[in-house]
Amino acid sequence: MAPFTDWPHLRQAFTKGERFAVAGERLDAALVRIAGGTDACWAVDDAGTPIVDHDPDRALRPASTLKMVTAAAALLRLGPDHRFTTAALSDGSGAPRGLVLVGGGDPGLATPKGIAAVAGDPERRGAPTTALADLARRIEETGVRALPDGIRVDDTRYDTVRYVDAWPDSYRATGQVGPVGALTVDGGWNDPAGRRDTPPDPAIASGQALARLLEARGIRVGPVTRGSAPAGARTVATVQSAPLREVVAGILASSDNHGAEMLLKEVAVDAGTRPGTTEAGARAARRALERAGVGTDGIVQLDGSGLARDDRASCRTLIEVLRLGDRPRLRALRDGLAVAGERGTLAPRL
Repeated sequence: MAPFTDWPHLRQAFTKGERFAVAGERLDAALVRIAGGTDACWAVDDAGTPIVDHDPDRALRPASTLKMVTAAAALLRLGPDHRFTTAALSDGSGAPRGLVLVGGGDPGLATPKGIAAVAGDPERRGAPTTALADLARRIEETGVRALPDGIRVDDTRYDTVRYVDAWPDSYRATGQVGPVGALTVDGGWNDPAGRRDTPPDPAIASGQALARLLEARGIRVGPVTRGSAPAGARTVATVQSAPLREVVAGILASSDNHGAEMLLKEVAVDAGTRPGTTEAGARAARRALERAGVGTDGIVQLDGSGLARDDRASCRTLIEVLRLGDRPRLRALRDGLAVAGERGTLAPRL
C-alpha cells in the first residue's frame, strides 16, 4: 500500500489541458496493470482533489507507511519543537562520586561510531543524531575527574519490552530493528554500520559507552550498574536532541523502525502512561488522529514501525494523515518523505 501525493506526469498533462477524468482513467488503468490481482488499495489526489482510488476504505497491511501514523501522533501530541533530553545526575550532594544516566527516549542518541554509520549510509545520511560525546565533554567541563562509584543507568521512562511480540524473531537477526528502551545508543546495535549484534541490556550498553567516552578524557569511572537517582539529585549535565520536526523527518526518510518505536512509547508517556508502552502509545495515537479529523476506521496498530504483520490501515487514513502535512506545525510529515535519487530510502534508487 503506497500513498501518492504527487504525480509529475499528471501535472504535466493537466498543464496541457487534459481533464482530471481522462487522466484519472489512464492512471487507474496503469495501477491496475501494476497491482492487478494483488491485495492492494490505492488513493491518489492532487491538493485535496481526488483523482482515482481503489478500495480506499479497506484496511490492509500498511508496512512502513504506518510510520506516518506514528509520526503524525508524535507531532500532534508533543509539538514540532519538542526535544528529547538525556541527563547525567549526581548520585549525592557535593562532588559526585558517581553519576546516574537518565534516558529521555532520544531515538538519535549515538556514539561517534554510530554517527559515522549514519553519515556513511546513503539511506540515513542527514538524519539527526545526538552526540553522547557532547554529554561526556559537558560532564568533564563541570570539573569531574573521577567517578569511583561508577555510573548507574535509569531507563524507567519506558517499559522493558524490547521487541514487540507480534514481530517475527528473524527481524532481530536481519538488522530490521534493535532493542527498544528509553536509554539506547546507536539504535540498539553494537555494530551500528552493519546493524548486527545487539546488547542484552541497551541501557547498560549506553552507560558503558558513556564510561568509555569519559575515560578517553582521562576520567576514571567505576562499574556500570542499574539504579535510580536519589531524591533531590542535581543535574550535572544534559544533552538534547534536534527538534522533533527534524527527528520525525529523519525517521520517515530512512524508514527507521527503531526510531518509530521510540516515538510511539513517548506518545504514551505524554498521554499519561509511565512507563510508556507500545499499547498505550497506539491508543493515544488513535485519539490524537481522531481529534485532528483523521478517520481511523479499521486501523490496527500493534507497533510504531509497521513491522507487525497484523497491522492494518486504509489508503484513506494514510491520505488524510498526509494532508495533515499541509499544516505548518506538521510539515515534517511531507518534508520528511524519501525522494527518489535524493533522500532517504529512495536516495540510491531510480
